[in-house]
Amino acid sequence: MSRRGDSDARDEMHRLVLEIASAEFDGAHPVVQAAYAHYAFVVIHPFADGNGRVARALASVFTYRACSLPLAILADQKAVYLDALAAADEGRFDRFTGFVLQSMVDTASQITLQLREARSDSVRESAQRLSGAYQPDAPLSAAQLDAVAARIAGLVRDQFMRELEAAALPGAVEASFVIDRRAVPANAGEEFRPVHDGTASIHAVVRSSEPAARVSWKYQVVVSRRVDAFYAMQVEQAGSSEGVAGALRIRLDLVHPSLKTAFRAQLESWVRIQAGELLHEMHRMIEAAALRSGRG
Repeated sequence: MSRRGDSDARDEMHRLVLEIASAEFDGAHPVVQAAYAHYAFVVIHPFADGNGRVARALASVFTYRACSLPLAILADQKAVYLDALAAADEGRFDRFTGFVLQSMVDTASQITLQLREARSDSVRESAQRLSGAYQPDAPLSAAQLDAVAARIAGLVRDQFMRELEAAALPGAVEASFVIDRRAVPANAGEEFRPVHDGTASIHAVVRSSEPAARVSWKYQVVVSRRVDAFYAMQVEQAGSSEGVAGALRIRLDLVHPSLKTAFRAQLESWVRIQAGELLHEMHRMIEAAALRSGRG
């Protein structure tokens, strides 16, 4: 088929529609149907622009019917694609048919791999299970539990800092959260024990320069005294009257050997509650300081 001028485009399109509707075309292989429809449309060139895109969409009608896949030509295949079209112009239509066939094979192979990947575990999930397979059956030692508690304390501190940075505090108010190694851990009661080296203690301070006000709260990560406890640890405000109700209770499997998404979500929610209460107390202190200053 030779390329036609604009005056012949309507007649050639009519002829192409009749060919596609013919019994001979219907009996051809889907790849041959797709290649022929594509090439014929490009040769007719009925539009000023976009003929290639429409031709590929037209070809995809026949490949979709056969195998539910489109004719996908990737950017780095453009040169081979144009060479195959040029070969068809010279009468070697088998080159273009072969190109369409290879493109369909590549697309089918890629989608098959993607479906297999979707049904398979991710590399991260497999690595986590592999790590779990190497965990010793014996419970963690006290020192190992203390190390996990210290790691959690660091996460609590970092989450507090993120929350208050996002809160956009007034310029006269500043906040700090530090791991206080000099802290003397508060008595954690009968169920939990403190980490005595201070690595699991967090000192939270919010202060205002004008009016002068300051709130200082301490948090600690404490460890269960029982190795088989359902909750291995909890984060609590030292000296809080809320006790268990205000604490973040933690299962060991959510934080060791790796942090799970469920724990991160629980930590974020708990810190938001605590940060809100901390700022509420600071607001109360500032109002009290302002009243005292007014009386003076």
